[in-house]
Amino acid sequence: MYANRVTWASSVLAHADRLSKAIDEINSNVIIMQRSVAVAASNLDTHVKTAVNNYEDLKGWAFETLKDQEKLLLGWAPALQRLDKLHVKSSVVNNVKDGKGGMTGHKRSKSNNTMKAEQTLKDFVEAEEVEKAGKDLENVASSFERKITQLGSSVETIRILTVTLSEEMEAGKKE
Repeated sequence: MYANRVTWASSVLAHADRLSKAIDEINSNVIIMQRSVAVAASNLDTHVKTAVNNYEDLKGWAFETLKDQEKLLLGWAPALQRLDKLHVKSSVVNNVKDGKGGMTGHKRSKSNNTMKAEQTLKDFVEAEEVEKAGKDLENVASSFERKITQLGSSVETIRILTVTLSEEMEAGKKE
C-alpha cells in the first residue's frame, strides 16, 4: 500500500512538474507577444505622429495655395475684360500679323473672320480658352480643398484609433 502511495505521489508530482513547465512556457510566450505588441504599438504611434505632422505641413501649404488660387479666380475675369479696353497701335498689330490676315499666335474665332479696325489686347488672347481654364481651375480648386479636408478627417480618425488602442493596451496591462 505504501508503494502504491509513493507511485501515485510520484505520478502526481511528475504531472505537476509537466504542467508547471507548460505554464512557464506559455507565460514566456505571452511575455514575448506582449513585448511585440508594445513595440508594434510604439511604432504605430510614431508613424501616426509623423503622419499628423506631415498633414499639418501639407494643410498649411494647401490652404496657402488655395488662397493664391482664390485670388487668381477672383481676378481673371475682370483682367480679361480689361484687355478689351486696352487698344493696340496699328504698328504693333502689323508687326504681329501672320501673313494670312490674322495675328501670329492667335486663332481666329468663327465669329471673327475679319480683323477689327481697332485692335485690343483681347484680340491677342483666346478668351474662350481663358474662360474654360478659369472654370476648370474653379473645379480643380474645389476638388483639391475637398480632398485635403477628407485627408485631414482620415488622419484624425487614425490618430483617435491609435490613442484608443494605446489606452486599451494600457488597461489590459493592469488587469
